[in-house]
Amino acid sequence: MARRPAQSSVFAADCPSRDNLCLLGNKWCLLVLRALAGNTLRFGDLHRRVGGISQKMLAQTLRGLEVKGLVERRVYPEIPVRIEYSLTRHANALARPVEAICRWAESSI
Repeated sequence: MARRPAQSSVFAADCPSRDNLCLLGNKWCLLVLRALAGNTLRFGDLHRRVGGISQKMLAQTLRGLEVKGLVERRVYPEIPVRIEYSLTRHANALARPVEAICRWAESSI
């Protein structure tokens, strides 16, 4: 079992918070989080919204965000099966910072 540092610090080599920073450093994660901010979307809608992402990469990104507790996946037992994605309550705290980063990126071109 990994020893947790006495105090969390992203500068400490063994701090688990680094995993979260690496996740947010992934451009697809930021774009998916931004697309889901305030929205509940199906896979196809999300794929159309995030231009340039492959279906495989979107699936991997969603799985990673779900494992980290940032995205909720809801499966509805219908025919055909309906699956929707939304941000968790924990991830909603990221919505404004992610939006600010995206707006900064757009305004700096």
